[in-house]
Amino acid sequence: MDIWGSGTEVRLSWKKSPDAVSYSVYRRDYRGGGVYQRVGDGLTQLFFTDKDVPADKVYGYVVVAVDRDGRRSIHSREVNNIAGSDFLTDVKYPGQGVSNVRDLARIVAFSRAYDLRPGYTKRLVAVRAVGRATDNRQSLLDSARGLTTLDIPRCTRESEELYGRIPIPRFPDPEWQMLYWSSFSLMRQVMLPPEGKCSYNYYVFSREPQWGWGHGGQVFHESITMLAYALMDPLSAMNSQRVYRERQYEDGYINYRTGSYLDETIPHAGQLTTSAPWYAWQNWEVYKISKDRKFLEEMYESSTSFYKYYVANRDSDADGLCEWGGEAVLESVRDGKVAVWDKVGYPSNFEAVDLNSMLVMEEKSLAAMAAELGKSGEAKDWTAKSAERAKKINATMWDEATGFYYNVGKKDHRFTFKEPNDLKREEIIGFLPLWAGIADSAKAKRLVQKLTDPKKFWRTYGVPSLSADDPYYDPKGYWNGPVWVQWDYLIERGLLDYGYRAEAKELVRRVAAGMIAQLKKDHDLWEFYSPDDQWAGYHKVYIWAGIVARMMMEVAD
Repeated sequence: MDIWGSGTEVRLSWKKSPDAVSYSVYRRDYRGGGVYQRVGDGLTQLFFTDKDVPADKVYGYVVVAVDRDGRRSIHSREVNNIAGSDFLTDVKYPGQGVSNVRDLARIVAFSRAYDLRPGYTKRLVAVRAVGRATDNRQSLLDSARGLTTLDIPRCTRESEELYGRIPIPRFPDPEWQMLYWSSFSLMRQVMLPPEGKCSYNYYVFSREPQWGWGHGGQVFHESITMLAYALMDPLSAMNSQRVYRERQYEDGYINYRTGSYLDETIPHAGQLTTSAPWYAWQNWEVYKISKDRKFLEEMYESSTSFYKYYVANRDSDADGLCEWGGEAVLESVRDGKVAVWDKVGYPSNFEAVDLNSMLVMEEKSLAAMAAELGKSGEAKDWTAKSAERAKKINATMWDEATGFYYNVGKKDHRFTFKEPNDLKREEIIGFLPLWAGIADSAKAKRLVQKLTDPKKFWRTYGVPSLSADDPYYDPKGYWNGPVWVQWDYLIERGLLDYGYRAEAKELVRRVAAGMIAQLKKDHDLWEFYSPDDQWAGYHKVYIWAGIVARMMMEVAD
């Protein structure tokens, strides 16, 4: 995608997508909340002109392709109207950029000469301060000069103390050591201090500047990483979870994404979009590391409230099984290139095996939290809820013929939606009943047999998000093939819980091998990885890759 403009008119252009019949353009105002609004729809040309753009506005744009069946693609990379920014292509046009920022430089460099005699030492401190052209220059300089007196040795001691808290497993392979410690450095660098609406520290998905979505705020499925980060900094992990509680609605609703300057609710079909219900489970897992009673009390209340909101708004037929709601593709985590979403139907049409497995874990975690707090009656009630939901999952979503769990139609609980058995697509979600402890030993054995079939899921570098023998499989796609590390972590936990330690260890070995290859190649940890080749995409410095540290620790000898 490309962009040019004079400050009052911005034009975007893009290359044709082979399957597209039209395009939509979305725009967000960086200074006005950061939520995307659709500004162009049903476009058949390969360009869009945004007219009458105020000179003081900084906008980001993404384009989505739509095929003849109405299916929407993954969004393009984001571009914006700041001249010379890293979001922008290197190709420049006359007059490009917004007037009050067009003169900002991409790189500021300076030189200074020093003569040092043999054996002589000179300590140098360089501080870079960046501000808008309208900022008070003297105030900026004063702030920068103040940092020249920073106690660097004290900072070093604080960092050593922080890293000193991390457990040190015995890894005979030095490359595992490299990946383990690099994972903690990754998680540390995306954690930011309190600011804006956040009274507590929070994280960004990624610090790669070319990716706008990565800077918006927290979401539950990224927060799985707190199960690893808590080993390093339990207080920061707890406070990151408190960000959600701080902004929770009175009815229990929590935003899809919550950040220092963002409350992203994404209304759709009369519902607000929230995130996949991994909240109580995360809070319980973080508590098991921190042992902070106050945190447990706070988060039991908050988690209970969110659970009640969720089941009240995501079980439209009141049958005890839930479906994804709001903008369901986003809420389901698997937000693009999903076999069932693309080839069968929109996710809100189905009772979801992944969603209901998550809710079983929410109920089990709430039971554990209640028991820890001495609320034995409430613990008993939560345990009964989890058992009832697990029973319904086994009765409706397990297919004895193929030995796997699938989504079912919301109306009739069948594996057929449009065509016979079209919901029987072997996606990674079918293994979540292992993680949630829903399968009995016989079902677990059959799941492990399918998992360890090299023609399906037992690939060179981990478990893909879709079976390799599915015609929609693409190892470099999105949710139709690549290894998503945090989902492989859930499978590893399930294998360990059912006594398949050797298989769990081998799974971690495969995932780690793919990550190590890329770490040695480009020194980055990525959003996802190919299960078949040494390849990673699309966004780097990505927080949830850090969960591999927990995976490695759990299978260490």
